[in-house]
Amino acid sequence: MTEEEIANYAQTAVDKSQFNMRVVASANFDQATMTGNLAIQNPPSNSQPANVVITLDNTGEVLYTSGGIEPGEEIKEATLDKKLEPGIYQATATFQIFNSDTKKQQGQVKSALSITVE
Repeated sequence: MTEEEIANYAQTAVDKSQFNMRVVASANFDQATMTGNLAIQNPPSNSQPANVVITLDNTGEVLYTSGGIEPGEEIKEATLDKKLEPGIYQATATFQIFNSDTKKQQGQVKSALSITVE
């Protein structure tokens, strides 16, 4: 292998081990329907699919699970699994990263999220 091929191979290995996430830090939901503007994305630069789980910080209750999101896919709207009273809630969005070949979880990334129910 040439030096350039070795460098490209090494960069590919690094790229596959990196994971970026995109999530809007605040989301608004309608109290009647629990539907709102939840903006999350698995950027196309990633090589692994992800599942996003949103939990309430104070209780750990799961509010939403995305299911598999492939690189380049995004979710713009979601319906929460739990009915919440009007107010502002602190939550955490956990991106569970999966190996595309083995389908086993290989890591996770978390982000703070503020949920407003009106």
